[in-house]
Amino acid sequence: ALSADVVLFSFREGKETDLFLQNISVAIQGHFCPAAVLDAKKWELEEHSFEPFFKQAKAKLFITPQMLYKKGTLLPFLKENPTSLEKFLGPSRLVLLQPFETYFNDPLNKKELWKTLCAILKSLIASQELSSTKP
Repeated sequence: ALSADVVLFSFREGKETDLFLQNISVAIQGHFCPAAVLDAKKWELEEHSFEPFFKQAKAKLFITPQMLYKKGTLLPFLKENPTSLEKFLGPSRLVLLQPFETYFNDPLNKKELWKTLCAILKSLIASQELSSTKP
């Protein structure tokens, strides 16, 4: 997860939710860039802090369930730009997922999520290419 461009946080809410996150990760990898699912509970137990993770992570985008708000160890890294309403986790953009039932009960919500992720990833990739071509 430290070397992935996109990191999805799993809080092990259930097999179905973990599979959903894994499927998103596979889709992102197939269409855009390296992605990984990070077991946030395991990281928290082993490291006791996310500070080392955010210092080493190369991710340009984090995707996390609403459970983020219940994780005191992650909250210090959460920021929101009041003018654009964009959210950030550590130094990188954050996409906050709706409750999983929203996606499971209505396939149109999955489609909307994918369209949103595609737009964000295309934007991030374009800005990354622009910054890497500047002298």
